[in-house]
Amino acid sequence: MILAAVVAGAVAIEAGSRVYAGLFLTPTAAAAFVPPPYEDAAYFSGAFVAEQRQVALMPGATGSHVILQDIRGRYINIVGGLRATAHQPASADRQLLVFGGSTIFSEEVPDDHTIPSYLQALINMRCASRVRVLNYGVPSMNALQQVSRLRETSIRPGDIVMFYDGVNDVYYTVYAGQSRRTSMSAAPDPPGPLLSALFRASEVSAAARVVSAVTAHAVPAAMKDDDERRRNLDRVEAEHVEAISEAHRYVQAAQGVFVHVLQPHLFATPATTPYRRQLVANYVPVTTATFFQRDRPERFEGQALLPVARGLAAAFDEGYPRLRRAAAVARAAGIESIDRSGILSADAVRGEVFLDFTHVNHEGNRVVAAALFDAVHAHLGECGEGG
Repeated sequence: MILAAVVAGAVAIEAGSRVYAGLFLTPTAAAAFVPPPYEDAAYFSGAFVAEQRQVALMPGATGSHVILQDIRGRYINIVGGLRATAHQPASADRQLLVFGGSTIFSEEVPDDHTIPSYLQALINMRCASRVRVLNYGVPSMNALQQVSRLRETSIRPGDIVMFYDGVNDVYYTVYAGQSRRTSMSAAPDPPGPLLSALFRASEVSAAARVVSAVTAHAVPAAMKDDDERRRNLDRVEAEHVEAISEAHRYVQAAQGVFVHVLQPHLFATPATTPYRRQLVANYVPVTTATFFQRDRPERFEGQALLPVARGLAAAFDEGYPRLRRAAAVARAAGIESIDRSGILSADAVRGEVFLDFTHVNHEGNRVVAAALFDAVHAHLGECGEGG
C-alpha cells in the first residue's frame, strides 16, 4: 500500500510538472516573437543567432584570464583574439584599446554595431588624427582579469587604454559570491553533484526540470548571508581600486593614457517603461536568449527558460556605490575614472535597448559609444566634442 501510494504520488507530481512545463517552459518558434530591442534590426535572424553560438573562449597565455577563439563569419569576426572593429583606418598614429566584458565584445550585434565600431566611426568623423580602435572585450571578464590581459598587451607611447567595467565585478563577486581574481574560465563555478544529477534528470523528467530551473535561480547563498555579503562588498571595492591603480601604472609606464569608465546597467536608472519593469521583475541571462511576451517569460530559439534571478537588483543597489567609492579613490590619486552608469535611461535612448540587465542592442551601443568618445576625445588631439 505504501509503495503504491508513493508511486501514485510520483506519477501525480510528474503529471503536474508536465502541465507546468507545457505552460511555462515550452519553446516558442523564432518567427513567433521578435524581442522589442530587435524590432528594427535587419540583422536579427536565424543566421545571426547561429553565428552567436560559434563564439568560444580559450585560456590566455598566463592562464589567469580567457581570450576569444578566432572565427570568420558574415556577422561576427574574431581575428587574433580581438573582435573585428569596423571603419578602422588603413594606418594610424595611435591606438585606443578598449577592455571590457561581454558588453564591449557586443555579441548581441554584428561587427559594425559594436561599441568600439561606433566609437571608431565617431573618431573618424570628428578627429583630425588617425586613431585605430581595438576591441579587447571578452565575455565575463572583470577588472582584475582585464589587468591580467593588459599585462600581456604591448602599449605604445601615446596609446590610450580604456577600462569599461563594473557589471561583472558586482555580478560574480557580490551576487554569486565567486572569487574570480585569476579564474581561467569565464563560466560560473560548476554545480555540485546533487545539482548536476538534477540537471541530467531534467532531460527525461518534467518534475526534475522544474526543480532544477527553480534551484538554479534561487537567491544565491552569498546574498542571503549578511556577513558574507558585507565581506564581498568590501572585496569588490578593494579589488576595483587595485585593478584601476594597477592598470594606470602599467599604461603610464608605457607612456600611454589610461581612462576608466564605470559602465551602465538596467538597475542604474528607474524602470519607466512597461518592458523595463518586466525585465527588472523577470531577469534572465541573455545567454539563454530568453525574452518576454504577453506578460510572461517565454523560451526563444529553443533555449531553456530560467525563472527570476532573485536578489540581483539588490546586489547592484549595494555593489555599485562601492565601485563609485573605488572610482573616487582613483580620482584622488590622479587617475581618470568616470561614472557613466546612468546613460541608458529610457528617456536618453530611442526605443527599448536592454536585452537583460546589462546587454543592449545596436542603439544602446551607439549611445554608449558617444559617451566614451566624450570621455576620451580630449586625449585624441584635434577633435570636436561628443556626439
